[in-house]
Amino acid sequence: MFGVPAGVIDGLIDGLVVPAEVDAVREVLALRDRLDAKIAAALAELDASGGCGATGAVSTAAWLRSAGGCTRAEAQRWVRAARLVREAPVVGAAWGSGGLSSGQVEAVAANVGRHGARFAEHADEVVDVLGPLGVDGTARVMQAWRARADALDDGPAPDEPAGRLHVARTRRPASSPHRSREGAGLPATGR
Repeated sequence: MFGVPAGVIDGLIDGLVVPAEVDAVREVLALRDRLDAKIAAALAELDASGGCGATGAVSTAAWLRSAGGCTRAEAQRWVRAARLVREAPVVGAAWGSGGLSSGQVEAVAANVGRHGARFAEHADEVVDVLGPLGVDGTARVMQAWRARADALDDGPAPDEPAGRLHVARTRRPASSPHRSREGAGLPATGR
């Protein structure tokens, strides 16, 4: 597997003991971030080639949900990250070297939206700024970047994310039949 026998990787993971110490957990999280970068790079290629479709999946996200055991939200985050890495390879390089964390990449991907090509033009400079920031700082910088990109883009407004529900608060007139249970065709509760 991947040029290394599967048993070797399994053995390393099985033998890994993570002490309950902040430095040890931080180190393991940093290693996991670097592995996430490699997974995203592979997903970027699969997504671009339609490779997941060969399994019968209708999309990369659908494949991640069925074969990867991901939730819908997690699958969408992986796909956004993979597409970001494909459009802006400097992000993948920084992520893979430990210069950006998985949380930072998620914050970047969540804010690039429809501006992937524009972001790719500026990714070198932006990644240099983001590197020393934490996730919250990265999110703030990227929100500001997206606001500027939205202001410069004459294209269509961004689509509403799928699955988002908007509820409008309205007031019903006192004479509305839905104001009381009886008026709604329901029996009175006696309260």
